[in-house]
Amino acid sequence: MELIDLLVKNLGVNDEQAKGGTGLIFSAMKEKVQPDDFAKIAELVPGIGTLMKAAPAQDSGGGGMFDMVGKLASSLGGDSQLGKLGQLASLAGGFEKLGLDPSMVNKFLPLIMTFLQNKGGDEIGGLLKGLLK
Repeated sequence: MELIDLLVKNLGVNDEQAKGGTGLIFSAMKEKVQPDDFAKIAELVPGIGTLMKAAPAQDSGGGGMFDMVGKLASSLGGDSQLGKLGQLASLAGGFEKLGLDPSMVNKFLPLIMTFLQNKGGDEIGGLLKGLLK
């Protein structure tokens, strides 16, 4: 899979980590955009459903949520590219379950966004910018 190969090559993660991290990010995107817009994104990534299933199960709430938010915020700095997606503290916990530092979210996201924009052109680029505000 082209996107997974890109992540493995550029980030030094293994195949399972690349699939799981990508699945987490696509799951977060799906929650943030309209179904029609997510369908446009999904068309650009063959096997997106499989990637989303590869994401680790997310914990629901609990006392550890504040710790995850703190870890994510400190690892990314004050003004990160994550924008609205940065509000989803479950990404940090999911990345930890994959054996990755929560700061890796900030490395996955630009590569995934660039990949999607290159595949989908200006329409997808505009949609992605809306996610990052």
